[in-house]
Amino acid sequence: MIRSNVINFLSSKVDNKSSIVAFYYCTFSDVVTLQTVSILGTILKQLLLPKSSLLDTLHSELSSAFQSGSRTPDRVELANLLNSVLKAYSEIYVIIDGVDECEKNVQNDILYAIEDMIELNQRTVKVWISSREDTDIMNGLRKYPSMHIAETKVTGDIANYVQVAVKSKLQSGELFIRDQTLEEEIISTLTTKSQGMYVSCGYLN
Repeated sequence: MIRSNVINFLSSKVDNKSSIVAFYYCTFSDVVTLQTVSILGTILKQLLLPKSSLLDTLHSELSSAFQSGSRTPDRVELANLLNSVLKAYSEIYVIIDGVDECEKNVQNDILYAIEDMIELNQRTVKVWISSREDTDIMNGLRKYPSMHIAETKVTGDIANYVQVAVKSKLQSGELFIRDQTLEEEIISTLTTKSQGMYVSCGYLN
C-alpha cells in the first residue's frame, strides 16, 4: 500500500527524539476511527509518547481538555494541544489516510487542525493527506502541492482492501448474505466503483 511505503520511508529518516512520524488510518468499517477526537487525539498521543516530560508540562491543559475521558475536546483545543507539542521537535511528519471516509464536519475539523499546524510551524511540520477525490477536501487543500494517482495504479490495492473489509463484516455479522455467490459480486462492484486516489501534500519535501 502507498501509505505504508510512505510511512516506512519517512520512519527511516527520523530518530523519534528530535524528529518523528505520526500517522493515522481512517477506516470506514470502524466508526470510532472516523471521529475528530480519535484522529487528532491519536496523533497527539504519538507525539507525546517519546516526550514524557511534556506530560507534566501540559498536565493542566490535557486534564482540562479530556477530564479523565469524561469530556471530548473540540477541534480548537486539540489543535492548540498539538501546537504545544510540535515545539518539542525540529521535524515532524504527519500522515492521515482516508480522510474522505469521514463525515463532512470531521473533514473540516481535520483540515482546520492541519492548516493550523502548518501555518504556525512551517519549518517543522510536513503533512501527507490521502483520500479519494472529494471536492471539499481538494478545495480545503488547494494551496498545497497535490498529486492524483490514476485508478489503474491503485486497483490492486483497492481490491485487496475491499476483499478484507467484506470478509471481516461477514465474519462479524455486520453483513449477511443469503446467497454466498454474491460475495464476489459485491467485492467486484465495490472495486469497480472506487475512484482514483487524490493525494495532497502540505510541505512534504
